[in-house]
Amino acid sequence: MGRTARGALLGVLALLVTGVLAGPATADVGDGSVSRMAVSVTVHTDGTLAVSEEITYSFTTTGHGIERWIPLEYPYDRHHVRVVEVDDVLVGSPTGAPSDLEQRDGRDVLHLRIGDPARLVTGEQTYRITYTVTGATTDADDVARVAWSAVGTQWRVPIRSAAVTARAPQILDVRCVQGTAQTTRDILPAEQSDGLVRCDAQGALPPGSGLAVVVDLPQGSVAVPAPQLRRTGFLGWLVLPATLTAFGVLLAGLAGLAALLWLHGRDRRFVGEIPGLEPPPGADRREGILPWGEERNVPVAFTPPEGLRPGEVGTLLDERANALDVTATILDLAQRGHLTIARRGPQTRGWASWADRWRITLADPQAAPSRRDLRRYEVQLLDALRHAAREVDGRRVIDLDHLGKRFGERLPQIQHSLYADVVERGWYRRPPDETRSDWTMYAAIACVVAGVTTVVLLVLGAWWLVGLAALLVCLALLWGARRMPARTGTGTAARIQALGFRKYLDTAEANQIRYEEQAEVLSRALPWAVVFGVTAHWSGVLAEVGVRFPVALQQLTVEDVPQVLRGLDDLVHLVQSLDGFAAQASNAVGHSARLSGVDAFEVGGAVLKLVGGLVVGGLGGGGGGGW
Repeated sequence: MGRTARGALLGVLALLVTGVLAGPATADVGDGSVSRMAVSVTVHTDGTLAVSEEITYSFTTTGHGIERWIPLEYPYDRHHVRVVEVDDVLVGSPTGAPSDLEQRDGRDVLHLRIGDPARLVTGEQTYRITYTVTGATTDADDVARVAWSAVGTQWRVPIRSAAVTARAPQILDVRCVQGTAQTTRDILPAEQSDGLVRCDAQGALPPGSGLAVVVDLPQGSVAVPAPQLRRTGFLGWLVLPATLTAFGVLLAGLAGLAALLWLHGRDRRFVGEIPGLEPPPGADRREGILPWGEERNVPVAFTPPEGLRPGEVGTLLDERANALDVTATILDLAQRGHLTIARRGPQTRGWASWADRWRITLADPQAAPSRRDLRRYEVQLLDALRHAAREVDGRRVIDLDHLGKRFGERLPQIQHSLYADVVERGWYRRPPDETRSDWTMYAAIACVVAGVTTVVLLVLGAWWLVGLAALLVCLALLWGARRMPARTGTGTAARIQALGFRKYLDTAEANQIRYEEQAEVLSRALPWAVVFGVTAHWSGVLAEVGVRFPVALQQLTVEDVPQVLRGLDDLVHLVQSLDGFAAQASNAVGHSARLSGVDAFEVGGAVLKLVGGLVVGGLGGGGGGGW
């Protein structure tokens, strides 16, 4: 028995080392103790174990039942753990206690909760648990070995009496071990025959102490399958079925999202046409997906796009009707004579320039240009300004820093009309805000469902990574919702034309303005510079024109100066103040929207490892308690 005994002893000592690692995920231990725990282990010829546990629990006061956790992973070597399967779990109570079973199958532990949360029991109650274990036999020297920790070291309550009985077709050698994860001692079997052995614990087992049996069987008497191993650490997570499934869900979801964005969120263009042009009447108007990068090759345009207006182009470019678009429209309406813009009070310079204030004066209805050529949003903007204006010296005026709530109340209507305008012009098939809102709603609902699913799976202890992967895909969809509005071929052509004029405004130099000798260039570009976000560069260029070529400016007559400039002391000061005016106007418009109680402008897209057992190489163990 020398080699066999040494092998068994090594197995016992190794198992004890890891007993300290075992522990329940959560154990709401009830007040009480285990009066007796009797475990029966039967080794079948196919290598499986039939385990029966009879646990008599003594409740100090009351309780719902007992908990039992059985490890499914056991240390094997530096890089692997050994995995067993526990199936066919059945529970009952000879004393009539409630035996409802709540079973949680985790990756490394099986958690059983027995009892009824709506009923309380008292005194001593007996519970019987039976289950089948696969993968529990191992090769050891020239024998087949089964090492089973009948009472694991993770019980949180004392066990006053414990015994384990092992049955097998034939038993060559046996070892009974009692102790803690740090210290063990051999005990003599209480009963032993050719196919049966019983080990009784010597005295009570305090929490942290256990009882194990190791039996050696003749080679070939039982099947010994190859151990099921799983890598530990990061690689172990990678090969888990749940992890692989989660990666599959994540990759498939992201691939599907990319396809969705490409098919539904990419702009269209007219097939066979030069970018920026529409097919002539009667020609083929088939549309295809706009290739990546094609919109970057935009030719420079020296004049604003024919028939387009700054406010609607601003909505076309960023798919949002925002404060800059309203500011640009105010400047454009002034350029066409519907209102004038002037500084209110003395001019300030240096650090006090931030306090500059501007005043908008509405044109006399009798002398104002006809409104017949105005877009619906322009009419609504003029009406909103008139609604917020006050009478000063017989004229309707409104100070920029006092637009107020009355103006803000009408901004959502203007915003809605801007969105409707880009649809009426054929630039979008649906208003961009509705498209973003719908996809954001779908993504938000999906995120909530995926989040709840992840939490449920996490509580259950299995497959939560799959829920997390689905949640990440839903969050990516939430991010992609703002990219779902797609321009039509007509919208892409108009956008490229607008980008051509933007390139000019963003790269123009003062000497280019000099030779064009057109007063309109000095004013028509102002609304476009605002909507393109190039006011700093353009105002600097025009200021340089005023400094370097004052003669050209002096030659401008009053009739030559557009309406937007009237009432200002000099042209140079206007262009130097352009950037500040655009910022102040946009802030004032946005602030009035907030005062109205309505968000009129969008600012973003629509926010312990459990191993039980007394012996390494041995199985079983775990622990339990009352609840």
